[in-house]
Amino acid sequence: MTFSLDFTGKTGRKCAGCTLCCKLVPTAELDKPSGVRCKHQRTGRGCAIYATRPSSCRLWSCVWLTDPDAADLRRPDRVHYVIDIMPDFVTMTFDDGREPQRVPVVQVWVDPAHRHAYRDPALWAYLAKRGENEGMAAIIRFNNQEAVVLFPPALTPDGQWHEQGSNLKGQQQHSAAEVVAALNEAGLAYGMVVGEDDAA
Repeated sequence: MTFSLDFTGKTGRKCAGCTLCCKLVPTAELDKPSGVRCKHQRTGRGCAIYATRPSSCRLWSCVWLTDPDAADLRRPDRVHYVIDIMPDFVTMTFDDGREPQRVPVVQVWVDPAHRHAYRDPALWAYLAKRGENEGMAAIIRFNNQEAVVLFPPALTPDGQWHEQGSNLKGQQQHSAAEVVAALNEAGLAYGMVVGEDDAA
């Protein structure tokens, strides 16, 4: 049986021996939560069902492979986090009665065995650029129910980093339609197309 490890992104980088996304990123079609190794993952060799893998796996890629702005980041399996190509949003609530506000976020999946991996200075530099250029914060996900939200200096009144715990318990993952709506509110265009299944 052969496996593919030759996926090359727009940056010219290759997955090579990295299969960290197969552990950290949830895959609904395989009923696989985040932080749990996929039963089809073969360490150092790739995916045992590569030819018939679900569409979510076929369409997904990490930022390290696809974004030239990620040039200063190291391969995900060496830094213990994966930056998701798919953005999301968080909803900020206020004590003073203001309407809740949806804030687009970069999703970073962190290996729970290396919880402080997200403190990588190269990652924070990358996230600072996302804040400056796109008005995006970041959500650092340890699993489906535990996360930290990072607000980069460009999004804070005092120009400093702010870190806020997030309680995701009981919340389902946002649909593609919800994410697109939040991105549109923020004036971000990702060229995402929402199918009928996603809009339901």
